[in-house]
Amino acid sequence: MLFRRIAAVTAMLSAIGAMVGTVLGTLTMAALTLARFGGRPLDGTSEMLAVGAGLGGLLGLVLAPAAAWTLMWHVPIWRAVLETAVGTALGVAVGYLAATDPGDAML
Repeated sequence: MLFRRIAAVTAMLSAIGAMVGTVLGTLTMAALTLARFGGRPLDGTSEMLAVGAGLGGLLGLVLAPAAAWTLMWHVPIWRAVLETAVGTALGVAVGYLAATDPGDAML
């Protein structure tokens, strides 16, 4: 019975992580594209957004349960999701701004 509950919580954490990762990956690629190219329409923009969504979703799928089970035992789920998402977004922004040439942060 305990194994089923652990598996259900892990599956829920994976699903939430995948959804949040997909949104953050898409928003990150959109922001980087806007910062790099000034909002001009580009060929391949939808593919870049899809790559960001896919990578973000995959990372969220794997890393959300790993982080929740190892680092956040006594933290409510909403705080774990929200604060990790905010930290990820801030990390992307700081990483982009810290690049010597902001264009180097773009793939």
